[in-house]
Amino acid sequence: MAVFLTSAETDNEVVLQWHVTQVGDIVDNPNGISSEHPTLLAQGEVRVQVSGQPTNVFTAPHIIILPITLPYSFTILTAPVTVYCMYNKCSGSADEIRQLADDVTIVR
Repeated sequence: MAVFLTSAETDNEVVLQWHVTQVGDIVDNPNGISSEHPTLLAQGEVRVQVSGQPTNVFTAPHIIILPITLPYSFTILTAPVTVYCMYNKCSGSADEIRQLADDVTIVR
């Protein structure tokens, strides 16, 4: 199961934290992202797919940069997984950035 845990905000940034506890879960964002941002894989191992095509397997600690507007997903290979998505507020307001979490679904 994946859980959106929390967000934190500074004058210039918003950080969204995710924690996933089930191997095999797929964290899916079918709409992609509106701006390039670093994603810190702080714990665990994931396989990333962009536009349905496998890219790489990443093991924490690792910073992942995802392409803009392309759909992507993370398949959980080891659990638990903790991910931090870090957005600059040039991407939008804090509320708009937090809305990005609503686009993400979990597939079992």
